[in-house]
Amino acid sequence: MTRRQKFRLGAPFAFFSLRVLGVRLMGAGLVGLLCSNVALASESSTLWRQPKPEDLEAVFRIRAQVDLSNFELLKINAEEWSAPYIGIGNTVVYVATSSGRLQARSLSDNRVLWERRDLGTMGVSMTEEDDLLVLGSGTDLVSVELASGRERWRVPIGGRIGGRLAREGSLAILPVRPNGFVAVDLAQASVRWRIKRPTPSSMTVRGQASPTIDAERGQVYLGFSDGALVAVSLESGTKVWEAALGRTQDFFADVDAQPVLVDGGTAVLAASYNGGLFKLSPEDGAVVWRREDLKRITGLVHIGSDRTIVVGAMGDGQVVGLRADDGRVGWRYRLAEGSPTEPVDLGDDRVAVGASFGSLAILRGKTGRPLEVILPGSGLSVAPTWRAPNLTFMSNGGYFFSLREIR
Repeated sequence: MTRRQKFRLGAPFAFFSLRVLGVRLMGAGLVGLLCSNVALASESSTLWRQPKPEDLEAVFRIRAQVDLSNFELLKINAEEWSAPYIGIGNTVVYVATSSGRLQARSLSDNRVLWERRDLGTMGVSMTEEDDLLVLGSGTDLVSVELASGRERWRVPIGGRIGGRLAREGSLAILPVRPNGFVAVDLAQASVRWRIKRPTPSSMTVRGQASPTIDAERGQVYLGFSDGALVAVSLESGTKVWEAALGRTQDFFADVDAQPVLVDGGTAVLAASYNGGLFKLSPEDGAVVWRREDLKRITGLVHIGSDRTIVVGAMGDGQVVGLRADDGRVGWRYRLAEGSPTEPVDLGDDRVAVGASFGSLAILRGKTGRPLEVILPGSGLSVAPTWRAPNLTFMSNGGYFFSLREIR
């Protein structure tokens, strides 16, 4: 099922817009963190209030806002499903669009260093290996030179990259649509292993879970649209164990959120859209506990220096702060419309969450307090890209944004 996006014309960018966002907090310990018009509520409550502008602060400043849209394409498909990639040197950002444009831009002055328009539909995520940018191009994995954009090699992977990839050395684990994963040795430009499961005949949620690498155990955790969480050998792709998290007899059994290692790597948190949140043993997949009330989770991220909080995005328009040990809800932040993107850990107890129909919010990770609310004009389908101090993203209206943290 594709999330329907709204295409808005007009002013594409504004800071401190409060029109589409609200917040609700859980627990008496959070009293006083926000102004009095933000309601504390029980977990079952639907109350929420908009924060006042005076309770927000400037976290980022805009460095660039560029219209890369193809108007004819946006009229029929107002979505952008490729995340920018900020190079390791933090001086260049690589931007891909649904219309097939790939640009290298300077982060300091926004100059276009090179551009290509012949790579077709590109995947959700990119990476780099030595002097190469590696990205999806149609059903291939392609490398181009970082400095010039000239193609170096091409490897068939059988589908489009549908989520964030994961790296362990030169090995990249790619989520490949519609329901598979491919491990590619980037140094050798060769496929090491691939896993594909049948696509469910029932409706599924668009998007794929990013793989999670467990380097200590030499395995990787993979979520599939049929509701299965599978642990496989990082080296060979051989299955170690499998856990059924979703109810396959119903719609939306998908494991959409990236699994998260918690409790010092001794447990795995994973979620099925219709099955709820699970804590499992990484050794054999045994269920430690299950929260059936936490359905519709589409993104998870572990935050904070003490690693006790997991922030989750939910398809019903909420962002939640969860205790990693027992899954209890500490706070809820509700969007007025749309679905949240995968949360992004910004460090310093901050998390960024986009909305498919509206804003990008910067929240306190431990409390859910909104620090800054940014309106790009048409929402985000893919989470922003963060490499401190730079934050970049593509809006569904085809605008590229480059922001820098205010320090």
